[in-house]
Amino acid sequence: ACSPTARSPSVPGMGTSTSKQQPRTSKKVAHQKIETAAKTGILSLTGHGLSEVPSQVWSITKMTTLDLSSNQLSALPAHLASLEALKTLKLEKNKLTSMPDLSSLTKLASVSLGKNKLGPEALAALPPSVSKLAAPENQIGVLDACLHLVKLQVLDLAGNHITELPSTISVLIAMVDLNLDDNALELLPPEIGHLKKLKILSLRGNRIAGDMVDGFQSLPEALFVDTALERLNLERNPITRRELDQFAGVDTWLERRSSTMKKDLALYMS
Repeated sequence: ACSPTARSPSVPGMGTSTSKQQPRTSKKVAHQKIETAAKTGILSLTGHGLSEVPSQVWSITKMTTLDLSSNQLSALPAHLASLEALKTLKLEKNKLTSMPDLSSLTKLASVSLGKNKLGPEALAALPPSVSKLAAPENQIGVLDACLHLVKLQVLDLAGNHITELPSTISVLIAMVDLNLDDNALELLPPEIGHLKKLKILSLRGNRIAGDMVDGFQSLPEALFVDTALERLNLERNPITRRELDQFAGVDTWLERRSSTMKKDLALYMS
């Protein structure tokens, strides 16, 4: 007598029904999140398949954190600049080709723009309050567009077709962690030595060579002597450890391992 009840032919049907309801459910969930954000100031609409941002979002003036990552956004309206309390903005994994002028967002500190289609003008749109910027896998091409961001402590521009660093990188005096992996850099300018607080530098997958001609070296002495460098990653570059050891300043840098209590001084090479 129990047998008919024990069978569950309705399960596949339930799955189909749930699938049909998914878009409506997602929109309903997004609406609920926006209502909650009006109270908390924190909104995450990541992975909602959005091609545009719901207009209600721009009226949440107390918003401090906005996460719109992993959607289908190709542009953002100027209304974004009305969120004057915004501190954290996450936009990675979209289809963005440009950014609105955000120079009025004086509290904005952390911005994530990775895996979009952004050019250098997108960085120029950011306010000088930004201290952490992650924009890997875009089309930035040059570093010049972010030189107004003098409070930058962490910068990730991996995979952006960058071929050289300007001497004016010297203005980024707050820099602690710089990631330039998978670009096309052949050398660093001596002015990198002005980044006195620089502790972590990652240059994986570039074109840093180890041959020296007339005393010229692709990594300047100032990098090793004048900065606070603790970790250097040179994996996938045409330079050997033996060649690096011949560079001026490297011996001074490596001596820090024995002369200080810091045991995390590290060198990574292929």
